[in-house]
Amino acid sequence: MAYKKTEKLIKYNNDFNKKKYDRINLMVAKGKKNHIKSHAEGQSESMNSFINRAIDEAITRDNEKNPKVKHIQDEQPNQQVKKPTTIEELIQMQKERHQNEELEDHIPLPWEEE
Repeated sequence: MAYKKTEKLIKYNNDFNKKKYDRINLMVAKGKKNHIKSHAEGQSESMNSFINRAIDEAITRDNEKNPKVKHIQDEQPNQQVKKPTTIEELIQMQKERHQNEELEDHIPLPWEEE
């Protein structure tokens, strides 16, 4: 029974991420990934959060250097997301995230399905 619940949560998470985020595949030189990861951990953030922050800071810096060039600004700033450590935390986070969603973007939560 717990396996089915976990399977549904993973599917929900994947559907939500596919709908709300763009994916970028990034290639770096061998060994650089470990360097990035250890730096991010030293800043108490995930690699994804660190890379997003680095991109945002570079765009801001570029815009300050050359304000005549038009740049697309992100509609929403990068947000730090706490990673759940238990299935209960994941369920709670999904419920909170679901409450903030607009109705037309509704993805059924696993506990809503029959």
